[in-house]
Amino acid sequence: MNFSVIVILLFGRSQAFSIDATNNPQLMTSTKLNSSAATAECLPYGSWPSPITAKFITGSSVGMGSLKTDAEGELFWIEGRSKEGGRQVVCKYSPGDPDATERGGVDQIGKDANARTRVHEYGGGAYTLHPSGGVIYSDFLSQRLFWQNKDGVKISLTPENTWADGQYRFADGQVDPSGKNLICVREDHGSKGDASPVDVVNEVVSVALDGSGEMNVLAKGKDFYQAPKISPDGQKLAYITWDHPSMPWDSTELRISDISSGNANTADHILVAGSDGDTSVLQPAWHPATGSLYYLSDASGYHNLYRVAPGGTTGISILPKE
Repeated sequence: MNFSVIVILLFGRSQAFSIDATNNPQLMTSTKLNSSAATAECLPYGSWPSPITAKFITGSSVGMGSLKTDAEGELFWIEGRSKEGGRQVVCKYSPGDPDATERGGVDQIGKDANARTRVHEYGGGAYTLHPSGGVIYSDFLSQRLFWQNKDGVKISLTPENTWADGQYRFADGQVDPSGKNLICVREDHGSKGDASPVDVVNEVVSVALDGSGEMNVLAKGKDFYQAPKISPDGQKLAYITWDHPSMPWDSTELRISDISSGNANTADHILVAGSDGDTSVLQPAWHPATGSLYYLSDASGYHNLYRVAPGGTTGISILPKE
């Protein structure tokens, strides 16, 4: 492709022209077109301005993820919108709604809200659905929890009079069967929100959904927690945990606790998988009807699906694959 073709692509045929640069080394390395005068200016290679910028390429992009469905089978997701400064918006699939976007989604949180969490710094599950309707989410600016209920009313679950912005961060929430509490990961960054990384405390907590900000610790004592899941009868808590310097794809543990015991010490909770210190255990999930617990483990060298029978403490591989 010669230079005249490149100019046509960027500025239109009426401004195109050819330049013979074979005898000019500087011109061979870089040439800038002055579109108003149709002249050339020599610049070092790679330093010329281009109308094709990073903003031009990504400015209209929309990322989609964190898909969930409610009890009626309605689909929800999070959109990351470049045109809104990267704001994360919870959407519901409703293509027939007059407010639906070209993707068929309708915003479920206000225009001033940004559903994003900074737990573990790289984030986690930033929203969940309440069985009675509405979206519970972590707001990026304050890291507080809010419930945008089915009537569109925004309720502060961790009000400003409880602690300073930034002290707590929340992620991976799930509403318990009673509908009165949110079970989630809480990260404590100190009363001023400026604790050093070594002093940050991760725990699994229960947050009251009455707007009081009341919280109870359900699991503590390890460096990191992830994916707390409540059993269908609301009696047992399953969760993933690990310690520094391990990463979740290297070495984690799956533990189960009896919530009614009131004992939050992780060391006292049943260790289901990951006892060898060299196994990655991920994504626990309770079966809604049988009460069996499912999870992924790479104990075999590959992440396979395991099941713990109701009342059991040991998982078995139900679909071994390589």
